[in-house]
Amino acid sequence: MLERYLKTNRDIDILLIDPELVPDERLITGIDVIILLEELDHLNEESAFPTILKYQPLNQLISRIFSIYLENHDKAKKKFLGKKRTTVLSVYSALGGSGKTTLAVNLVKTLTTIEKNVFYLNLEYLGSTEFLFSSKRSNDFAKLLYYLKTNQEQLVSKIEALKKYDLNLKVDYFEHFSYPEEIQEMSKNDIEILIDALVNIGNYDYIIIDLDSSLNERIIGSMNKSNYVLWLLLDDIIGLQKTTILLNQLKNTFNSEYQDFYRKISFILNKFLGQDTKNDITDFGFQLNGYLPYIPDWKTITDGQQLTNQKAYSDQVLNLIKALI
Repeated sequence: MLERYLKTNRDIDILLIDPELVPDERLITGIDVIILLEELDHLNEESAFPTILKYQPLNQLISRIFSIYLENHDKAKKKFLGKKRTTVLSVYSALGGSGKTTLAVNLVKTLTTIEKNVFYLNLEYLGSTEFLFSSKRSNDFAKLLYYLKTNQEQLVSKIEALKKYDLNLKVDYFEHFSYPEEIQEMSKNDIEILIDALVNIGNYDYIIIDLDSSLNERIIGSMNKSNYVLWLLLDDIIGLQKTTILLNQLKNTFNSEYQDFYRKISFILNKFLGQDTKNDITDFGFQLNGYLPYIPDWKTITDGQQLTNQKAYSDQVLNLIKALI
């Protein structure tokens, strides 16, 4: 039946097949990519065709198929890439411990709950994906960085191969780098290319970027490529003064484009107690765009799921999404 089908001369993009069933060479000349589906965990490296393991989670299996296809048939990317319009949203603060990751993860949870496709990109120097997703540090980020630097044409296919999926949050992400120094090698151009690649895949409604509290090239590149920057503030004079200093630095960085950049920013007061603030935030020139409540249960965090089970907080996150986006 397979040989009869192949003789009809139909266009075939991918033939995923058991090694024992591979047809005669005359019948497979018009197939874009042939992938062997192996049952053993030690794949045949001497095969003329790429091989993948049959027994693995379905999302990983499909991502690997997609990756192999793009690597071997690069011109057909437009045929297989999605067409979603992607919104890039960065979470930033001038002060460490202000709740950036908590907001970023709750944005992910809220968006996936309303059936949006989301990619979570953690660009912190000391990331927390292990804590959030129970993932293990690997060399995958170093591989991604290698393709960013040397082979950008295959970057999309490598993203498909290296991304992971969290069943709880229903989100794609990269495992954090094995050595924090790796992320220091990313230039502004590198991060902009990476974000563009994630957008061009066309499968994501939102990309949520969790940023450091510092101001370096990867932070500036991320902000530059973001549609929105959620800038967390605390009722804390040190943090408010640092915010003023960093905004002045950004003003010098973006120069004539600063006003366009500034319009992306939404200032959010976090850990709000529902009463007047001790500091007059308007004196610093900040127009607040929203509030997030103080959650006493988060004084001590024991697992990642604890950060996404507070209805009072998640309701405010949903309100922010509706109001700002």
